[in-house]
Amino acid sequence: MYGYGLTKSGVHDFLKKNGKAIVIFDGLDEIFDPKEWENVNHMIAGFANNYPNVQIIVTSRIVGYGRKRLEDAGFLHFTIQDFENDQIKYFIKKWYTIALYDNQEEINEKKGRIIKSLKESASIRQLAGNPLLLTILAIIGKHQELPRERWKLFDHAASVLVEHWDVNRHLKDSKLDLDIDEEDKKELLRRIAYKMQSGPKGLAGNFIHKKELKKEIEAYIKERFKLDPVDCNKIAVSIINQFRERNFILCLYGADFFGFIHRTFLEYFCASSIVEKFNDHEIDTNNLKNDYCEKYWEDETWHEVLRLISGMKEKLAGELIQHIMDVYHPRWFGKRPPWNIVLAIKCLSEIRNPANIDDTSKILLLRVLELFEMIRWTKDIEEFLIEQIVPATKLVGTNWPHRNIITENFIRSYIYPSRNPWEEMNLNLTIAWADFITGLGSNSNEIYQAIEKKLNGSNYSRYLAILVLGKYQPKNKIIIEILINSAKHDYFYLIRRAAVQAIAQGWHDDPETLPLLKDRAVNDQDNAVRYAAVQAIAQGWHDDPETLPLLKDRAVNDQDNDVRYAAVQAIAQGWHDDPETLPLLKDRAVNDQNNAVRRAAVQAIAQGWHDDPETLPLLKDWVVNDQDNDVRYAAVQAIAQGWHDDPETLPLLKDWVVNDQNNAVRRAAVQAIAQGWHDDPEIISWLKKIENE
Repeated sequence: MYGYGLTKSGVHDFLKKNGKAIVIFDGLDEIFDPKEWENVNHMIAGFANNYPNVQIIVTSRIVGYGRKRLEDAGFLHFTIQDFENDQIKYFIKKWYTIALYDNQEEINEKKGRIIKSLKESASIRQLAGNPLLLTILAIIGKHQELPRERWKLFDHAASVLVEHWDVNRHLKDSKLDLDIDEEDKKELLRRIAYKMQSGPKGLAGNFIHKKELKKEIEAYIKERFKLDPVDCNKIAVSIINQFRERNFILCLYGADFFGFIHRTFLEYFCASSIVEKFNDHEIDTNNLKNDYCEKYWEDETWHEVLRLISGMKEKLAGELIQHIMDVYHPRWFGKRPPWNIVLAIKCLSEIRNPANIDDTSKILLLRVLELFEMIRWTKDIEEFLIEQIVPATKLVGTNWPHRNIITENFIRSYIYPSRNPWEEMNLNLTIAWADFITGLGSNSNEIYQAIEKKLNGSNYSRYLAILVLGKYQPKNKIIIEILINSAKHDYFYLIRRAAVQAIAQGWHDDPETLPLLKDRAVNDQDNAVRYAAVQAIAQGWHDDPETLPLLKDRAVNDQDNDVRYAAVQAIAQGWHDDPETLPLLKDRAVNDQNNAVRRAAVQAIAQGWHDDPETLPLLKDWVVNDQDNDVRYAAVQAIAQGWHDDPETLPLLKDWVVNDQNNAVRRAAVQAIAQGWHDDPEIISWLKKIENE
């Protein structure tokens, strides 16, 4: 069941007849007024409580998405990942096989052209992960070499889509005689994009209402073709009707709102519009700096537009980047996140050869290093540095001039200490520092030599060296031998764990990898290393015949609670249909010595084996008889969520509210009743009475 525009009564009637359903709330980000997002989140959370048997999927772009209320309601959050390299190659091969009618020689030639471009251009790699853009790249690559610059790729991609928008034919079908050529269509799209982007909501909503769209089309037709208002109106209506009937580069999103078929094209045409204004002397360099860069540096929804402008006007990029850097400096404990540095880095990534603005590139690199230094005395930008700055630097990568500065800092660097008195190291920040080093320093002999020196240093010096070595390119036999030796023999457990994780991620297909992981999962003396090995094996070697027996052994026999917990979860998630999985989970739910492991087994059984006739009786038994209150709490929650419509559920919950001796269990029962039966006035009255007593 697809949940667009469903009434509550309609859903209730459907569920009465069918029992279960999947409801999809598609495009949470497409709400036009951001003030309504919280209300919709609240509505979805309430819907989930009212219909606990319903599987609910909510989709949204990242921009404009607030996760807290849905997270509090028990929703799991996932981000759709871009295609990986192998998936890109597979897609390209299949696409050209269909497009070129199995002409193997030509297929190999065109596929090779795309793969070559991926290797040579970070811009193309960034675009190719998106299926729609990859399809357009394949269309372009069928006829010519791909340009390296992103804005040129977007220009080609836009031309492909505009070419398929046969507006003149549609106008003739509507008895309107007008010749709109490709440049006319692009100019119209530039105007529409600029209008949408300059509105109060910006890119948070890729939408324009039909009335506003009609005004823009009419204004352009009148200005370009000097037609009277009546004809302009007829032409605008005809064009909009065409968008209603079929998706071209603009399409109907519903409720009289239109948008670009992909947000990328809104960004490209908006940037192109601003550049056209500059080329036509409607604005100058100061306007670009003050009216766009300075005005919007904190608005992430403008970053892509400003990046593309930097690429299109590369001769001005140095000035623009310098101005962006100068807008704000958090050195004196500034509380505002340094979005200007993120934007400056993104703009630098658009430059074909950053060495052409050598001094600016160096200043920007030093500013990034200053942020890493600031972390040692203030935590204000720690999360921002990890989540925004470091990923942005990878866009420039090894093209960044003055990488020798990185080497010098890496040689001197130490781990980042934790502010928690019970921990020695800030793990996330130290890993981010290693990511930054390898993002800019990979393929650098100087970095490799620094790694070798650090491998002979103190514990934490070696740890940092292993983190960087695991991400170093190119990967070779020498590197994996160093990592294997560290995973087996280093006396510092963090180094062994880091080496295990690096081997699992970077050398999956090496014949020595799986035996090493199996050995560490069983024989390492530290539980953190065994835990990492167990997780790596479960995720990366699901189909290996020895994986499940190893996980079962660890779930029962490992001496550490966390390792058994990880093994139990991995088995429940990855081997649901194995006949021995459910008996193992039942055993762990009863016999494991650790409450967290038993609770994980209880939750896994309730979620994965809802229809098994023994599941509900088991849960009821655990609520009454288990010695651990956390396990009983988990069983109460599972019963309330999974068996809402069972006639015995509500009486049981009421009984536990009144008679259970544990506060946590009683609280779980109260919460379950309040959430699952909040529309029943008798239940609400009963809860109030219990509260007063």
